[in-house]
Amino acid sequence: MTAKVRFLLAWSILAVAIVMQGCVTAAAVGGTAAAISGGAVYRRGWYRTVVPAPHYIVDKAMRATGRRAGLIERERVCDGYKSFYRYQDLRDNKAKIKLKAVTPDSTRVYIRIGFWGDRTSSVELFQGLQEDIDALSK
Repeated sequence: MTAKVRFLLAWSILAVAIVMQGCVTAAAVGGTAAAISGGAVYRRGWYRTVVPAPHYIVDKAMRATGRRAGLIERERVCDGYKSFYRYQDLRDNKAKIKLKAVTPDSTRVYIRIGFWGDRTSSVELFQGLQEDIDALSK
């Protein structure tokens, strides 16, 4: 091996090590942030989390939250284990909400506001949903 080849090989190994260290750090920080937020994740426009309440209570609370937020219900598909809602507000912003029963006592909630997703609005809608779930659970 020539000196030039050894030099390039050493730099490529160093570059891979730096990239790998950055990925490990990003995974650790991302995992810690997800654990702190209680398992709520915002990815690809969808805000999703698991709510410790049965599906029928979350479904009932979602309808109340939609009414309270002044949303117009465009579509609703419900069975015993999953629900899908399509809402629209007066500014023609669309909201999609999916509910899926994970266990008899917990439900996974997916919220997407707008075409590309809006994290702030999704979190606000979820907070309203959580308030209605708490009110129905009492």
